[in-house]
Amino acid sequence: MERNLECILCMDSIALAHIISSCECGHSYCYICITKQIETSKKCPQCRKIVAINDLCMNRNLDNQCDDYL
Repeated sequence: MERNLECILCMDSIALAHIISSCECGHSYCYICITKQIETSKKCPQCRKIVAINDLCMNRNLDNQCDDYL
């Protein structure tokens, strides 16, 4: 699997996470990973922009890519 389909927080395949969440900045993670990160630091781990759990949305494009891969 390509590196861009890995969650940078857990280093696992996002395709296996089944729930892919994006911050307003567009960076995507496993839902569980990013919610834990936000509870701790309130920032996107890649660009450091402030983000709230309520700002997360499902990344449908990446979700469709993962479905096609599986």
